[in-house]
Amino acid sequence: MEGYGTKLTEEKNRDYFESERVDSQARALVQRQSKCINSTRKKEILETTQDLLQLTTECPKFKIPFPLTWGGYRILPQSWDFYQSIPNTIADRVKFIKKENLKKEEAESCRIHISHGEWVYERLEC
Repeated sequence: MEGYGTKLTEEKNRDYFESERVDSQARALVQRQSKCINSTRKKEILETTQDLLQLTTECPKFKIPFPLTWGGYRILPQSWDFYQSIPNTIADRVKFIKKENLKKEEAESCRIHISHGEWVYERLEC
């Protein structure tokens, strides 16, 4: 993939977090994203998540707090390249490109195929 990414604001992250199901919110609060996990830590996460879910059931006004380490990015793809290996033949590779990002020579190429919406595609050698 080629494209651009921007870090979301805390407000956007909070909005997204609050739109998640309560079990997802609980796991997000308990887990340390992208850290190694062993069976003991997994058990701890599951138990703590269950405790939080029980608390939300017993105290309906309780809201899972927003984890300050939680957040995301908005990705704006400009092209996608997909590859599929096929035994005993030529592999299949397709590249999708946003129409607005096509160079003039690419747009006039016989390799470009029009697809629906704002994307075109071309087949590539691997």
